Amino acid sequence: MAAVMRMGMVLVALLVTGCGKGCGGKKSRKKRRNLRTERAEKEAIEAQNAMADRAEIERRGETPEDAPNILLVSLDTLRADGLDAYGGLPDNAPFLNKMAEEGVWFEYSYAQAPSTSPTHASMFTSVLPSEHGIMGTDGRLPASFDTLAEYMQSYGIRTWAAASSVRFAVGVQLNQGFDEYAVFAQGSQMRKSDQAMEVALAAIAAQPDRPWFGFLHLMDVHAPYNVKEPHQSRYLKGAPSVDPKETVRFLHKHRLDKDGVTAQQLTDLKAMYAGGVSHVDTRIAALLDAVRAIERPTLVVVTADHGEAFFEKNFLGHGTYVHEAIVRVPLVFWGPGLVPGGQKRSTLAQSIDLFPTLMHFAQLPVPDGLRGADLYSVIQGRGEQTGRSVVAQSRKWQMLVRDTEDGVQKLVLTGKGRRPRLYDLASDPLEQTNLADAESAKVDQWSEQLMNVSFRAKRKANGARTEQWEMSSEEREALEAIGYMDVAQ
Repeated sequence: MAAVMRMGMVLVALLVTGCGKGCGGKKSRKKRRNLRTERAEKEAIEAQNAMADRAEIERRGETPEDAPNILLVSLDTLRADGLDAYGGLPDNAPFLNKMAEEGVWFEYSYAQAPSTSPTHASMFTSVLPSEHGIMGTDGRLPASFDTLAEYMQSYGIRTWAAASSVRFAVGVQLNQGFDEYAVFAQGSQMRKSDQAMEVALAAIAAQPDRPWFGFLHLMDVHAPYNVKEPHQSRYLKGAPSVDPKETVRFLHKHRLDKDGVTAQQLTDLKAMYAGGVSHVDTRIAALLDAVRAIERPTLVVVTADHGEAFFEKNFLGHGTYVHEAIVRVPLVFWGPGLVPGGQKRSTLAQSIDLFPTLMHFAQLPVPDGLRGADLYSVIQGRGEQTGRSVVAQSRKWQMLVRDTEDGVQKLVLTGKGRRPRLYDLASDPLEQTNLADAESAKVDQWSEQLMNVSFRAKRKANGARTEQWEMSSEEREALEAIGYMDVAQ
């Protein structure tokens, strides 16, 4: 099925195929048509109202003639140490590592949440999940939030996006501000990423006389860890002990069941995951080739929405928890003539920093009211930002990582009367030793800071109204196919 909707000036394309449960019967089909019509009318009205509101507050102007193109690439499920620069397997991702060698990479970079929708909503709005209201799979971004794409668009920059997951369905409203928006929600992870790449490569080469902002989301690394050869078997020794066709269900079944997973199964899951990293690296090579072939300078930024845990802390997969394996992600800036080459930054970074930083690279004024920090000067080598704090949130867990005189330390709050946890990440990257009892004063101070941040965000979110994604049966099935059996994750 292909549905194309026009919302104001924005062309939105949702590309899906297949028919899920409940397709049979004239009454059910008529009911679904009515529901779809009502939902479309409601979304159109909301979009028109939002555009009218933004027209009053946007500072419109002309795009600088020498503004670069900007390509933001999100590699779903790529944990930081999936790359050699962050301590991963040597030579597993040579093109990504080459980007780091030729650009700037942040040693400590964090996703705003342990799952896709909340992190990308924060990436696009520069506010915390508890503020924009998407805390799990079932939320949608209120039209009242102004996004990075909307600001870019308001200055005449062409905006486009290509995503390979149902988590970007039009109903989630992450499409706000994109002139061209393509979502591939059905089929294998490889097929969806292939289709997203086709759109991205065409968009990169289009309209060379006009700067663009592009967003590309790829699912190669995400379960079921079933990619093309030679990447699939690169680190496997023989046939995998977990059937790739059953990986998604296996991960869901054993999320908290370490004893139910054999050492060989865990080894094979890690090997299959590494194969996905190796495969997506070839896509990065194709993107860089396409960017080099155009005349206008282009900034390429690679990051991830979350990582993946393999029982480092008794959890398998991602979602809910804020362990390092799940929320620490790579962040690499690359662009000849736009960023220095081969430099590491120790400044703490987070997803919400991308909005103000990319606005600066686009030579546009950074809007007021953003929660993230403009890291442009840090990237250019004009000094690190010390003493920063970064935050990650889920419905049940919260995390604050802070740069202190004693090094980078991390506070984790889980609520429900459980003890806070404090870790020294430099000496204890796997978060095994809880220092909370020994540093109770620090824990109390940081806990108050974290709770105040969350409270202020939630209070503002309540005023903006938290909204729910009214997903179709096909979208629900697509979610289940990639492991989201519980849409509240």
